[in-house]
Amino acid sequence: MPAGKTALLVAMSPILTGISVSIILKERLGIYRWTGLILAFIGVITIVTKGDVLHETSSVIHAFGWGEFFMMTAVVSWVAYTLISRFALRGLSPIAATTYSSLFGATVLGVGAAFEFPQLTTEMVTWKNAGAILYLGSFGSALAFIWFSEGVKRIGPARTVVFTNLVPVFGVLLGYLVLAEPILISMVVGGAIVITGVAVTNQAKK
Repeated sequence: MPAGKTALLVAMSPILTGISVSIILKERLGIYRWTGLILAFIGVITIVTKGDVLHETSSVIHAFGWGEFFMMTAVVSWVAYTLISRFALRGLSPIAATTYSSLFGATVLGVGAAFEFPQLTTEMVTWKNAGAILYLGSFGSALAFIWFSEGVKRIGPARTVVFTNLVPVFGVLLGYLVLAEPILISMVVGGAIVITGVAVTNQAKK
């Protein structure tokens, strides 16, 4: 799947989390939080589709294949992880919860990785690859998950997961600063909508 289509499906996780929180946890989010979640979602699809929302969204729907299936499975897994964290963090610290989930994930992924090891070559072992793995493992995974768990513990899953919609906003910004990629007006508008949606969701009264 292209990255844009992937981001479209990932952006559904806050909406699905809100629905799950309402059904499973019986937590009423209220009109303002729902408005914020929907605004953030609209902002994300505006960014990733570069303003061509209808065409890109319809292409995902009409060309639903294995890539889309796997991404939807990933989204559902992320929603489940967020809800499970709500219960796990009642008796565990964010660091402990992240440690246990990482050990469990490493065990499961290790089974699949065992079949990939024969394909490794010495040319793949470079300082760039090692640096990327180190960064993803420490900052992109461990530290990010600890902070995410802290957010779930303090403000709840629905208010925490909406912050994931800021990922495309920072992606566009870093793309401009690091890779000199252009910033389109649709990205600016979409970013403003995302930030507004996140703010509305987290400022709404219970």
